[in-house]
Amino acid sequence: MLKTTRFYSFCFLILITILLPAQLLAQNSIFTNQVPVSSGNDSDYELGTKFTASQAILVKSIRFYKLAGETGVHTGKLWSSTGTLLGSVVFTGETASGWQVQDLTSPVMIAAGTVYVVSVNANTEYPITQNGLQSVVTNGILSSVADGNNGVFNDTPGSFPTQSYNNSNYFVDLVTAPLPGTIFTTQLPQNSFNDGPYEMGTKFTVSEVAHVKSIRYYKVPGESGVHTGRLWDASGYQIASVTFTNETASGWQVALLPNTIEIYPENVYVVTVNSNVEYGATPGGLASVITNGIISSVADGNNGVFGTPGSFPTSSFNNGNYFRDVEVEEVLNPFLPPVELSWPIGGALIYSTTGQFSWYLPWGMGIGFHFDLLLSTDPAMTTYTVYNPGSNNQFSVTGLTPGETYYWRVRVRNVLGWVYNSSAIQSFATQGPAPAPVPVLSWPIGNPTVYTLAPKLFWYHNDAAYGLTYEVEVVAGEPSALTGVANYPNVTNKFLQLAGLLSGTKYSWSVRSISGTGNSAWSAPQSFTTHTVANVDAVVYVTNPTLYWYLGADGTGLTYEVELVQGALTAFTGTPNYPNITFLSQALSGLVNGEVYKWKVRSKRGLEYSGWSMEAKFSTFPYVVNRPLLVPTPTWPLGGALVYASTTELRWWLGVSTTGYTYDIELRAGALTGTPTAIDLTGNSFLILSLASSTNYQWAIRAKKNGQYSAWSSPALFTTTGSTPTATKPIASWPIGGTTVYTTNQQLSWYLNSASAGLTYNLKVSTNPGMSGANVYSNLSTSYYALTGLQLGTTYYWQVQSTNGSVTSDFSDVASFVTWSGVWAVMPVVGSPVDGIQLNTNAPVLSWFLPTNGNIASYEVQYADNPDFNNAVTQSVSSTHYTIASGLENSTYFWRVRSFNETGDASQFSNAASFVPASPTSVEDQTIPNDFVVSQNYPNPFNPSTVIRIQLPVDGFVKAIV
Repeated sequence: MLKTTRFYSFCFLILITILLPAQLLAQNSIFTNQVPVSSGNDSDYELGTKFTASQAILVKSIRFYKLAGETGVHTGKLWSSTGTLLGSVVFTGETASGWQVQDLTSPVMIAAGTVYVVSVNANTEYPITQNGLQSVVTNGILSSVADGNNGVFNDTPGSFPTQSYNNSNYFVDLVTAPLPGTIFTTQLPQNSFNDGPYEMGTKFTVSEVAHVKSIRYYKVPGESGVHTGRLWDASGYQIASVTFTNETASGWQVALLPNTIEIYPENVYVVTVNSNVEYGATPGGLASVITNGIISSVADGNNGVFGTPGSFPTSSFNNGNYFRDVEVEEVLNPFLPPVELSWPIGGALIYSTTGQFSWYLPWGMGIGFHFDLLLSTDPAMTTYTVYNPGSNNQFSVTGLTPGETYYWRVRVRNVLGWVYNSSAIQSFATQGPAPAPVPVLSWPIGNPTVYTLAPKLFWYHNDAAYGLTYEVEVVAGEPSALTGVANYPNVTNKFLQLAGLLSGTKYSWSVRSISGTGNSAWSAPQSFTTHTVANVDAVVYVTNPTLYWYLGADGTGLTYEVELVQGALTAFTGTPNYPNITFLSQALSGLVNGEVYKWKVRSKRGLEYSGWSMEAKFSTFPYVVNRPLLVPTPTWPLGGALVYASTTELRWWLGVSTTGYTYDIELRAGALTGTPTAIDLTGNSFLILSLASSTNYQWAIRAKKNGQYSAWSSPALFTTTGSTPTATKPIASWPIGGTTVYTTNQQLSWYLNSASAGLTYNLKVSTNPGMSGANVYSNLSTSYYALTGLQLGTTYYWQVQSTNGSVTSDFSDVASFVTWSGVWAVMPVVGSPVDGIQLNTNAPVLSWFLPTNGNIASYEVQYADNPDFNNAVTQSVSSTHYTIASGLENSTYFWRVRSFNETGDASQFSNAASFVPASPTSVEDQTIPNDFVVSQNYPNPFNPSTVIRIQLPVDGFVKAIV
């Protein structure tokens, strides 16, 4: 019982807060709560104010400001501009001072744009503000007149005032009420019928918020008996009823409702009155819309409804008009729950065929509000599809058409389905079916050696891409061997797992995108070479071979252990003799010629071990045979490439294990002679300094081992630029576009579209998109830099600038990539709200996303009123958004989020975001009152809105009369 009482009290407070301002705002006066600055007592007068209205309206009351020294009887008068008396009233029940209000016996209708005069006599003392009416005073539809002769008086009380002194304001005023409107005005039925009885009605709508004041119907001479008027909503819920009294024998009959009913646009209502003997009708009279001001009939092909007396009528015949009607008046400046759209708006482009819609009520979601989402491709939204999110303020719509512009709005309604208000229309567009973007190959590229016969190929896009499939061509040999015919069609991911490749073989590959509109061009081809994998019982011709293995999966964070035993019959012990290996290889030394060796490998993470691999066996050759050496293959620069610097790095590859190899290089600005210019090089690259500009170079390379030389490679050619190097803005080349990289050691690369000889670079790397807290790497001499020790599941941002020591370029545009998370948690990226945005709600929705795939089980959100997150509120959620229900003040708040994987490991917190909520509103949770109490309203007395608080000690229905 206590809960019930509290609920009724709470609901009534809400109704009073919403409905009462609407009732007050339906009235209008000129001066609201202004007061005079001085007084006069030199005589008795008739004092008045000239005024106009911007629309036809009813003058309901006359008011004037009474000073404490004023006495006697007062009569208010309404005049035309020429002195015709239109109405008058004697004031009763006056207070000692302040604004006095008295209703006219009958309201007087005044025309729009016409000058009238309202006056009240003064007996002893009167208020005055000189020059108070020199300028127009406007409040709503009412305005004073600034004709240089306002603030009128007459020396004889009760006479039409025409004189003026100094445009003085004597604070004589009026109160208006809107004109009642009806559907059928004075129309009459064409025929009468006597086949009843029925409940007969008319469907109608209003274009503005209105009050239904009364129900009326047309009575034909043969009709008799008692009549009851009823007002229904479109679903058949009876809103109000009234019994007609003092009816005339025929003609329009009107019954005033006990309480006016507020109705809203975008709703259909039905007004009915029963017929007993005979009724009037016009067949087909409601086939078209009948409009009078803000009220209209409904032309839905089923208007003019009838049914069993006293029941909601649903039948219709020939759209007959049975002349059932209402009297309504517009509610001026109604207070309606506003609804604001938050996403997608402003013609935003979304890269998905699923729309994620969100909206809010600026003063809070309240109790009992429901929503309709209306979606259309028509800018005027004359036709639309309706979705029902219920009481949620977000909703997803799937199956949007690519390349289409959409328009949407949201209606807010109550649980009965009455629409209170609608948002403005917003628009967005879906990404069109543009030509499929060309893929960019990301791994393996640049002809690296891959230590597996089942590598995984990866690619990405630098353009928006969804709904694509891919075709991949992989061939053994150089890129020139690619035919443009896919041997891996219908690939649905941006990666492809290969299998069964040959060892020690160079492969080339290319990818193209496939969409419903066709295919992209093939990507630029790339190559890789598989490592030479020995067969079981392989023979090695060195005593210091290197063991290689692979995983077939990501190995980030793993170490390895190898057990090697000598002798074909020697048993494994399970104890590694090569622990803590961090690469997928292990170099051996000191092996015995002509001996058999066996080995196994296992991986390790922390204290966890994998199982041992299958054993592998090899033997060393009894002695080393002299055999021809392989010729190295130049990889850069070659093919006449243009080099933009005075330095460059020559690169090559051999195609076999390089243990014991050195290299000789010949580089010349002319014909090669066969005499090396650099000898005994190790590794597979060599940095060349002090190249001349605008020069054609040739270079070749040969291998050397155990005193033997290979043949020279074919000459490679390149040209140096003749441009003067300038510190220009670099362009980030890899990794970019938020791509996922599958390692915690990553090389960043960039380039210049100009000469770069003698330039150095400054690099910044951060986990914040604003680049705050960035690590800075200065004076880099190369156009790449290798990062190490990156965190798993983390987004990194980077940019670079060039400098010649005196001039420094702008930093490049910020590029980003994310490290693969594997089984680890991923650091989320905050979405909205951010950047200290001022919100129109104190119940914001915090949203975020993951920059890469992760095995995520939950999220932890924190928000606080300080950037250090002291005393932060922490909440665990399973989705990528969280609504702060209440309790926020109108100050800056900070929030962040982190993720957890299924084993409970946590990511780093995201970068902190901030916002400022709107001022909160709430209804206090009070104890059950002991008495009936009506509190003083505030503000007082004639502000545009006011709130009256009441207390009820028991539950029940109450009526508030204002």
